[in-house]
Amino acid sequence: MPARALGWGLLAVAALTSPTTDARAAQTTVSGGRSAVADAVRAAASNDVLTVLGGTYGGTFIVDKPLTIQAADGEKVVLEGVSGEPVIRVTAGATAATLKRLILKGGDTGVAVDGGTVNLWNLAITSSTAAIRCTAGMTEILQTTIYAVTDGISCPSATVSAIKNTILSAVSGTGIGAATPSTLVSYTLFFQTPNRGTEGTSAILDKDPLFVDSANLDFHLKSGSPAKDLGSPAVTDSFDGSASDLGAYGGLYAPTVPFRPGGVGVACTALGITCTVSWTANADYGVSGYRVSFAAPLIPSGDVYTGSATEGTSPINRDVVAMCPTVPCTQPLSGLDPAVTAPAAPTGLTARTGDGRLKLSWDAVSGATSYQVYSGIVSGAGTLVADNVRATQYTLEGLTNGVTYYVAVKAVVTPTLSAVVRTLYGTPVTSTTATKASPPSDQSRGEYGVPAASALSGEVAARPQLVVGFPRLEDTGGCFIATAAYGSAMAPEVDVLRAWRDRHLAPHVAGRAFIAAYQTWSPPAADAIRRSGMLRAAARVVLWPVVGVAKVWLRWPWVPGIVVLAATSVVVVLARGRRRRVGA
Repeated sequence: MPARALGWGLLAVAALTSPTTDARAAQTTVSGGRSAVADAVRAAASNDVLTVLGGTYGGTFIVDKPLTIQAADGEKVVLEGVSGEPVIRVTAGATAATLKRLILKGGDTGVAVDGGTVNLWNLAITSSTAAIRCTAGMTEILQTTIYAVTDGISCPSATVSAIKNTILSAVSGTGIGAATPSTLVSYTLFFQTPNRGTEGTSAILDKDPLFVDSANLDFHLKSGSPAKDLGSPAVTDSFDGSASDLGAYGGLYAPTVPFRPGGVGVACTALGITCTVSWTANADYGVSGYRVSFAAPLIPSGDVYTGSATEGTSPINRDVVAMCPTVPCTQPLSGLDPAVTAPAAPTGLTARTGDGRLKLSWDAVSGATSYQVYSGIVSGAGTLVADNVRATQYTLEGLTNGVTYYVAVKAVVTPTLSAVVRTLYGTPVTSTTATKASPPSDQSRGEYGVPAASALSGEVAARPQLVVGFPRLEDTGGCFIATAAYGSAMAPEVDVLRAWRDRHLAPHVAGRAFIAAYQTWSPPAADAIRRSGMLRAAARVVLWPVVGVAKVWLRWPWVPGIVVLAATSVVVVLARGRRRRVGA
């Protein structure tokens, strides 16, 4: 492939998915919104490798070129299809395609192979009408878990090179299509699959595979699973080197690390120096322990967790028995450092007025965990009206219109325990070389100890005011009706009328008399217009031609004179014509 074409292909993927791209190896890491993977597949160049980070991605994925789509090691990647369409369709253009470590859910078919040469390795497929359907090309199906579908694998004999180390569970139709030669099928576990179809060699019948959590799409195996170590003897598991397990998490291409933990939380004692990190236990039989990385009393920057507690310094490693005697798993951390320094006072405080409210905003303060808002009707005498504000904006409600309020803000730093947890394969769990760790969980935080607050920000004064449709603004220029109609004394239409008044009415006696009369009778009319949406709309319709004429008059002052002269001439001509007709 020309280097220029490859470069443009990678650039397109970068634009669509914001990945990290290594152009030399055509390796692209994909993450982002629900459509990120479908977008990346469309934009990919031939022979690209798309490595997908954890998440659920939707769409119909068309593989029409040589391409590898794989979940990152230890990441739970779900590709969710749409009704009536395959989740992944492989066409004849995919002369060498590999799908690896993915979970496919929904759709008419999990994978529809309509051509090409395709490796289906370590897939989990669920909730489809058919898991895998092949009509052309050549397909290898290794280490597959098929759960809760109508039909399992349906492929003509000429299109399959091997179906090996498979789990079929809760398949209501046919497990493996009868047209597939039994010599190509081996080491298959059937459970709740009445019509197994082609069993092949070394089949395991009517044994519950003991999935960790099928409802949440975790098809790892629990301890005691009959699928453990019962795969092809020629294959070993990538994560522990033992004989291959059956299903999506065994064999040479399986993930080498477990899924990241879920349900991570931090609970701290009020004003104490003790917190407890908790998470959901992972029932995967290969899990040997957990690693808790933490930081305190300040929130860490990036991935640097350097906390210290009575139980040890970060990270703390424990085996399953020590950390999970009960569910959920817990790790107490006591003796935490409570010392924090007061942050800088906030800057950039502003207040926008509204009907009985003030909308405050200010600049973020580095290190602040929350903010306090102070308010009062006397300058310098504000009291605390809002504590533990977690954003750089806040709305004061229930205020009195027309009263001036003085507001200020403080930044607060509260001692905080921040923690992430990793699940471990391998022993001893304290070893970084003998232990394989999952990606980290999402960070969880808990606050403890005594907060430290900054000085008050600069004080801002503001006055709430009634808002009826448009802002109720003072009209210092006297254009009351126009201001009410357009909602602001600064509206461009009001500026036009004000300029016309000043230039062409005010210099003349008659004009000044008109202005005085207008300023006497127009305020009540303007007030009625402000309070009625219908009247505001009607007033804008009436004023539209007036504003248009005023614009013309201001730009070309001689135009009105010509118009008047032309109109007078027309009247004179018409009058003379009439007299001639009458005289005749």
